[in-house]
Amino acid sequence: MKPPSIEIPYNGQTFFMDVAEGNKVDLNKLHELSGSPQGKEPREWKKLLSTINLMKSINGGLTTISTKRGKGGGTWAHWQIALSYAQYLSPELHLVVNQIFTERLEDAVDPELGINRSQARAVKKWESEGRDEQWIAARIHHQYTRKIYVDTLIN
Repeated sequence: MKPPSIEIPYNGQTFFMDVAEGNKVDLNKLHELSGSPQGKEPREWKKLLSTINLMKSINGGLTTISTKRGKGGGTWAHWQIALSYAQYLSPELHLVVNQIFTERLEDAVDPELGINRSQARAVKKWESEGRDEQWIAARIHHQYTRKIYVDTLIN
């Protein structure tokens, strides 16, 4: 089974936040997606005083960045560190991350908007998996029906 992750689209590609590993993001992938700017590699960025101070402030600096070699390797960082790195890498990437964050805040204020956005993301994912409209409609209907049954059992 594939470990859970959140897909974040950028520049026609996707990077992932690995939920199973404490919501970490691969900084090398961010660097690659932003056009691999020279001198802004994760290893260089980690040396900056501002980065060091940020890492110290998150969980006392413990396990905020880890490096793994080989298949599935990369420089994996706590999501807050990754947001800071995205800002450092590219103004465009920074805006994409800010937009996603803003949408989630709006979703918290207007739950119906959040439900609609969430459903739109699910439909898009299912379509990318080759699911047809009939399958998607049935899936949405079954989710709704299941929620009604579960709510009834709980109450």
